[in-house]
Amino acid sequence: GLGFVLNDKLFYGDDFSAGQYKSELVHGTESADLSLILQEFASSLVIMGRLMNIHNVIIGGEAQRYGANLVANIDQKLANTDGPKTWDPCISFSTLGTQAVSAGAAAMAWQKLITQDIALFSVLPSDSRI
Repeated sequence: GLGFVLNDKLFYGDDFSAGQYKSELVHGTESADLSLILQEFASSLVIMGRLMNIHNVIIGGEAQRYGANLVANIDQKLANTDGPKTWDPCISFSTLGTQAVSAGAAAMAWQKLITQDIALFSVLPSDSRI
């Protein structure tokens, strides 16, 4: 999975499933070649980065294990992209390592607690305070 921070806010999507990436190369219990999955993912990331004009990409969690290969695939995809080179991402690696998922979950929970976007607030009168 991926974590998205847009305009300094964690983006979790309408169904709290933003960032769930499933390779089209994997079918059922059948596994696919990891290098092909990284190429597919890099291609998707380049398309999304260009469409959304995202310039900072931070690779973290389990993906760090494949970081160098992922960056090479992104660079290769960018080199082979037709048209103007409008996307020049700054790619870095998270310092959280495998704790990225836990930190992301904690950040999402914290964001929910400090905003009125939590389900609990929808059942309270509007003038109630917690």
